[in-house]
This record gives sequence, C-alpha cells and structure tokens, in this order.
Amino acid sequence: MRFRWIKIPLFLSIVFLYTHLCLSDNISRREAIRNTLDYYEECLKKDQLYMQLALNEEESLELKAKKGVEASIYESIKRERVREESKHVEKCSSGSKFPLKLSGEYRIGLGFDSESGLIWKDANSDKQGVPAEKNWRFLWGDEKYNTFDKKIYSRLQLDLETQFDSPWRIYTQIVIDPWTFVGVAKVKAARVRSVGINNNFVFAHSPPADYVDMELKYWAGTSRTIDEVYRSYAGLIVNVGEMKANSGQLPEGWAVGGVPEEWWPGAFFRPEFYVPSSDIEFRYRPVRQMFIEYEGDVLNLRLFPIAYDDQAYTSDDPLRLCNNHVWWEESPWLDKYSPSVVFNRNMGPITEGKWIRRFSFIARDSDLRRLTFLRGMSFNLTTSSRHTLQYTVAVPMSLWDEYLHMDTIEHALRDKYQITPDLTLGFLNTVKLGFHDQSLEGENYVEGIDLEYRWKDITLKTEIAQSFSRFKDEKNTRKFRGNAYYLGLKFPKGRFYWARMDEGFYPGLSNYRYTRQDLFFSRHIHFEKISPENEAIRIGDSIDKGRYVFGFRYNDKFFGDRMDLLFDVRNAHQTHTNKYIETISRLETTVNFTPKITMKTLCWYQDLPKTCAGFDPLMYVKTSYMLTDYFSDDDSLIRNPDVEDAKDPSIGHFSVGFQFDITDWFTFIPIYEKTNDPGNFPRGLLNTSWYQDTFKNGAWYDEMVPTLYSQGFFDLPPYDYYSIVRLKGIFRPLDNLKIKLSYTKNSNKYEAGLDDTMNHIGLEVNYTLNKWDFVFSYIYSKMIDLYQQVNNRGLHYDGHHNFFLGMRYNINDDEFLDILFGEYVAYQHPYGGEWSLSCLDTQHLLRLVYKRKF
Repeated sequence: MRFRWIKIPLFLSIVFLYTHLCLSDNISRREAIRNTLDYYEECLKKDQLYMQLALNEEESLELKAKKGVEASIYESIKRERVREESKHVEKCSSGSKFPLKLSGEYRIGLGFDSESGLIWKDANSDKQGVPAEKNWRFLWGDEKYNTFDKKIYSRLQLDLETQFDSPWRIYTQIVIDPWTFVGVAKVKAARVRSVGINNNFVFAHSPPADYVDMELKYWAGTSRTIDEVYRSYAGLIVNVGEMKANSGQLPEGWAVGGVPEEWWPGAFFRPEFYVPSSDIEFRYRPVRQMFIEYEGDVLNLRLFPIAYDDQAYTSDDPLRLCNNHVWWEESPWLDKYSPSVVFNRNMGPITEGKWIRRFSFIARDSDLRRLTFLRGMSFNLTTSSRHTLQYTVAVPMSLWDEYLHMDTIEHALRDKYQITPDLTLGFLNTVKLGFHDQSLEGENYVEGIDLEYRWKDITLKTEIAQSFSRFKDEKNTRKFRGNAYYLGLKFPKGRFYWARMDEGFYPGLSNYRYTRQDLFFSRHIHFEKISPENEAIRIGDSIDKGRYVFGFRYNDKFFGDRMDLLFDVRNAHQTHTNKYIETISRLETTVNFTPKITMKTLCWYQDLPKTCAGFDPLMYVKTSYMLTDYFSDDDSLIRNPDVEDAKDPSIGHFSVGFQFDITDWFTFIPIYEKTNDPGNFPRGLLNTSWYQDTFKNGAWYDEMVPTLYSQGFFDLPPYDYYSIVRLKGIFRPLDNLKIKLSYTKNSNKYEAGLDDTMNHIGLEVNYTLNKWDFVFSYIYSKMIDLYQQVNNRGLHYDGHHNFFLGMRYNINDDEFLDILFGEYVAYQHPYGGEWSLSCLDTQHLLRLVYKRKF
C-alpha cells in the first residue's frame, strides 16, 4: 500500500503562539509569532504541511477540497498576522515606543560576631591584597595575619538596555552599594611637635615648623578614610592612617612624618602633624556605566560618559604597546597625573611630575571590580574585509574625583591593512597627556609600525616603535625619547623572539613590570586546575623598557602524546650599559605512564649576576606592591644593607610530583621540591623610605629612597637550598561527597600562606544534598611570627587552628543563600591549584549572604 501526506489544521501552531503570548517579552514574542507565521505560509506555498497518515491513495482529498483547506489555513495565518501587528501598533501609540530590557542582581549581606554584634556593612577590598603578596596589614594592621575582607554588604544593581529596532543602543548600569557613597575632607595639618623615638620627650613648635595639605578620602564600606602617604611643604613623608567617620565628620588626630637620609637610621625623634577634625564632602557614584552605541556593518561607535576599565583599548601588536598588564593589576589607562612641586627646604628641590596608580589600585569593590572610571568614546571602522581602523579616547576619573575633574587625557589609534592573505601591516599611535590646573605639564607620544607574515605554519612578526616624552617640572623641563624593536618567529611547536626597548622609551599606556617575570605560583608543580587568567600569565617574557631580550620556547608531545614537554629560556641585558640582568630557564614535563599514573617535573632556574653590596638582588622597586606608588616606574634594585658584595644570588626550583588515581574514588598526589628561593613575602614588609636631594638635568630633585631592614632574619646570598614536601589525598566515596586531605612540610618557616607551600595540615569536605552545598574546612598551620621577632620578642614558631563551615542553598540557577562561619578563601572557588590562606586563626564570625539575578 502506498502512503501520502495530508494537510492538517493549525491547532499546533495556535498552541505555540499562545505559549509565546503568555511567557515571552513583547519583542521576543512578536518575533516568534512572525517567524512562525512566515514558516507556515512558506510551507503552504511548497505544499509541505502534511501529517503522515496511513491513508490509501484512493481515499485522498479531492483537488477542490484540498484547495479549500489551503485557503482556510492561509486566511487564518493572514488574520493572525494582522491581529498581532495591530496589537503592536496600539502598544507603540500608547507610549511604549522605546522598550527597555531590565536585568540585574541584588545582594543582601549580614554578619554577626561577639564583639560587634550585628554587622550590616564591613567591606574593604584592600584587605585582600594581590595574588603575589599581602600588604602592610599582614604585619602592621590591627588583625595582622588574620586580615581579610569580610565582604559584608548589600547591593542593588540595575542594568537597563534599550531594544530599538535600529542599530542604536543605550545601556546604563546603576549600582547602590557601599562604594556608591564616598567623600573627601580637605584639611591642613600642622607640625606642632616632635616626639622622641622612645616617647621620652616632646618638643613643641610654635609657630608650626611645617604644614601638609591633605585630601582625606572616605568610603562607606568601612566608614573610614583610606590610608595614604603625603608630602609636607618641606618634603617630609607623612603617613596618614585610616580615620573612622562619625555623623559625616572625621575626628582630630596625629600623622607621623618620615625623616631625610641624614637623619636615618640614627634619628632620635619623629615629627608629628596635628590633623584637625573636618566635615566630609560626600559624593555619590550610583551610575557605574553608560553607553550610547551604534552597531553597523561598517562602523561600530560607542560613547561612554562613564564606564569601567574594560573600555580601555588593548592592542595586538607584538610589543603590546597599549594596555599591557596582568589581569589583577590596574590598567595604565587609569593613571592619575601627579604634578611637580617645590619643597621649601635648602636647595629648594622639586619633585618629578608623573602618573601614579595609587588610587586606581586601591579603589575596588569586594568582587575586585576596579572603580576608577573612564569617560570617552571609541569606534571600530571596517572599510573592507582587509582594512580596520580602531580608536579610543578616554579621561580617567578616580572614585573620589568630581565628574568634571580632568588631569589625564589618553587615546589610542590602531590601523591594520591586510596587503595579501598572508601579509598584514599595522600602525599604532598612543598619546597620554597630564594636566595641572588646566595647564599641560606631562606629554607622552608613542608610534609603532608592525608587520605580520604567514608562510604555511610559520608566522613572522616584527615591529619598530618610538616614543617622545616631555614633563614641565617646576624650574625645569625634562625631555626624553627612545626606540623599541621586536622580531619574532612563531612555529607550531615553539617560538623565538628578540626585543629591545631603550631606557628612554616610555610606553605610557602599557606596563611590563609583571608580564616580564614568572609569577610565584608558576615555580611550583600543580595537578589541580589553575584559572585561565593565571595560566595565561604564569610564564613571563622578560620584555621591559631599558632591556633587550632573547627568548626561545619549545613545546612538543612525544611517545604517542603520552609525554608533554615545555622548554623556555630568556636572556636579558640592559640597553644603555649592556650589563647582564638575568637568564631564566624552565623545563616542564608531564608524563602519562598509564591512564591512572601521571608524573610532572619542573626545573626552573634564574641565573643572576653577582651581588652589589647594599642592594637586594631579587627585589626590584617597581615590582613590589608593598612599597608606595612613588616607585611604580623605578626599575632599580631595592636597598638592603645586609647584602654583601660579589655573592651569587641565583635561585632555582626543582620539583617532581605524581598523581596516582588508585581507584575511581581515591587519588594520591605526592610532590617534592628543592629550592633556595627566599621569596619576597613577608620579608618585603620590612621596608621604609627616606628622601634625599639629587642634582640632575640641571636642577635639584627630591628623590625617594626605599630600603629593606632587619633582613638578617632571612637567608642572604648565596641562598641555601631547602626542601618542600606536599602530600594530598582526594577521596570521592560518593558522587556527592569529596574529601581532601593536605599536608605540607616546608623548611622555610616564614612561608605565610600565599599558596599551599606553607607548613600546614588541612582537611576539606565538600558535600551536596539536593539543593544544598556544604563545605567544611580545618587547617592547622605554622609559621614564624615576624611581628614578634622584629619587635625583639623572640622567635615564635606558633601553630594556628582555622575552622570554617559554609552552606549554600541553591534556590535556582540565579538565586542562592550562603550561611558562613569563619573564613576560607577556597569556598566556592573552582580552581584547587590556587589554594591560599587569608586567615591563620578561626574567625568567630557568622555571615549570611542572599543573592539573586533577574
């Protein structure tokens, strides 16, 4: 028997349309209806709307009846289309001509402890530090090694986006949270006394011996001002700690001034400045982002009256001359211009005008979203499939600036043309201008041209760039220029490159201080996952201004892809002196002996020149966040009086580890490491600074000098090798239960919890039951209490207990409730290879966090 298709009524389509009428928003519903009607109309034309029925051909519809059914269906489609369009016209005429899409999230956070009782707001991202180190609070703060961001706050975030039937789009983000409420208090502090170092005398100054102008910066997350460093009229370094606000007013207090070189370290008194009480001038930051955007086939245009730092342009040229930096570091687009000033002491020294990063670094919310904003515009012009032109101009605004304030303007222009399918020519121009009182004082211009040629699997990249900088300092003008070059060859299994940046080359919109080095976690073996952001930056390239570098990398697989090998080596010298800087070499292997046995090895070595007496061979001034922002462009070694001359400071890491998947439910990971790396933390916290006068460029300049002290507590060059043993056992007895045991024995007893190389024993339990996620953690850790040691209270190698319990109720995919007791960084963190310890001791703190997206 033969079968054929027969046409059916539209009841299925009616059900489909009704569902969209009830559940979809206006625009998506209309689009769905139109698409459905168009589809069925097309089906009629093609005679394809049939249902497979077991009908005999002789029993099929007559031609006339068939046409009647078709006409009836077609009329139904037509009526439905007219009805839907008329409804849309009525809605538009009634005032809904510009529909908005509203989304966002809200968060409610509360805390409770025995000392403060109920806590509804306590959030300070500065207590989180950065992945490479913890800041001064670890040693000198109130909580010391138990410093952490409590993240107790509430937030309402609204994202409003227009949905025009046109290329234009408007987007606005409004956020109400503690960082919405900020303020400043301008005060003039007077040096009215000098106090003996041991508080054994007080000498009053009348009239005051010195003054300092302060603009104290308040934020509501802590109801305090931030800690800052100022310079007095005479140039004294004045440290101002956090000040608690009360009813919109800051109390009176005292700020301690530093001393010049000739007084340090034999000074017997410290200058103190009286800070009078002051009223806070409140400012509000509810609007975090606003875009007016046009998206066309040729032109994409975006105006952003206010936006986050992700609107900064990042170039793809070989030298990355625009917006180069690691992910956790502040973008150079956020820099603030600090003008030159004259100090009223002998010689009348002046400071250099420069861009600083202090406020762009500290201004973050507890999710580490930077709150220094950009105001400007950008466009992307595609004139053909072979040519693109990109441009961005922006003005940064700190969290505490008035909206119309401007001290920096910057722009970037990128032009690329594909000459042939294998040859691409690029041009880059960046400009960075610094202003003071509407007067142009700082200028930086960078131009570069690059070429990329592809031949089969090989890519050749080259670039030539130049920069010119000019700063109009008080009494003097500084000018410098320099060139930069890059030549690189990339092939399927590796790359080779040579790069050079003159000492006078200054890429104002890029920063290389962390991309040039292998970050600390990359010197250890990890079997658990590392985030893609950290994986991308774990190996540096040694490229920076004032250097020329040769680099080579080879990555290949052997033995049927059972062995993975990575070899990387870089050699760097100074451009202006040809002095040897370093050679960094790395050999990594991963071998899968069987599906259940994996071995990893790591050989990492940094060869360094002999030491110079009085300078630390491992710590550069600009690569340490433990120092203030005065030194962000200072590429010299930090002073260390304990370092002797002509010693070998080279360091190495040599590791081997295994992962044994013994059963489906048990994994054992042993790792052994031999190293002589003393690390920069926590020893870098023992630092101070003085100032001195230096004659250069035809004028006397004030120079800040950072130095380490009490470094005899730690190992000194040549560094001795020590051992680290790490053991992990991972149990999965049930699909919803995971138990992890960890143990580390480290001969370096100063290791302080940046990663899992700290001496500790740990237990972590993860359990899931229906919509509940439970996390329990216990960590027993030990380290030398450096605070006790530096204050001559003996050597304390103490143990610490940290208990944590976290419970999350997942209401749905967009909504959850957290109940937390204690503090544990790894809670709900998906990357086990990034373990760290923010608090050594149990925190008797209960927190509740409810969060919902809509």
